[in-house]
Amino acid sequence: MAKTEGLEVKMTFRNAGDFRESAGGAVCTNLAILVAGDLEFEFKNRLYRLSTAGDYLLWKPNLPHITRALKDSNLVTVRWPGN
Repeated sequence: MAKTEGLEVKMTFRNAGDFRESAGGAVCTNLAILVAGDLEFEFKNRLYRLSTAGDYLLWKPNLPHITRALKDSNLVTVRWPGN
């Protein structure tokens, strides 16, 4: 992970079946870019699927969401400002 006051970049590995729930308390904008795998993000009952390398999702601060790994997956996340 690389982190400054203005920016945070990290690579995340998720195993198939991994389920994570975010309370949405982060005060940063998020950009998730799929490197490999298949991930599903749920925001207020809307589903977004990243299934092809290079697929991305951008969301504003304070949005609760759920992430599900449908396959083993690699994801790059960029956040600003950095936490």
